[in-house]
Amino acid sequence: MKLYFVRHGRTVWNLEGRFQGAGGDSPLLPESIETLKDLGQYLKDIPFDKIYSSDLPRAVKSAEIIQSQLTNPCPLESVPELREWHLGKTRRVKNCYFKCNLSAANSSL
Repeated sequence: MKLYFVRHGRTVWNLEGRFQGAGGDSPLLPESIETLKDLGQYLKDIPFDKIYSSDLPRAVKSAEIIQSQLTNPCPLESVPELREWHLGKTRRVKNCYFKCNLSAANSSL
């Protein structure tokens, strides 16, 4: 058995440096859609039995784009257990918030 792992395409929040996790969802960037199509073309002749994705829209959309490029499309199953972690209050917070606050805390030690 051979497994292929693919991360969802880049989103607006990725571009902005924000945390997403399972509690938030941001649309795929147009250039990510093109990259996913290219990946689908690269994988198109591999005889996949099934595609599994988390049920988050960004992951499902990424899987659907790849699936649409396959010579012999296979079933796609979205599975909630494949979701990213739920980040609670840190959802939508920019990464730099933590870097800045951790740097300030470390400099006072």
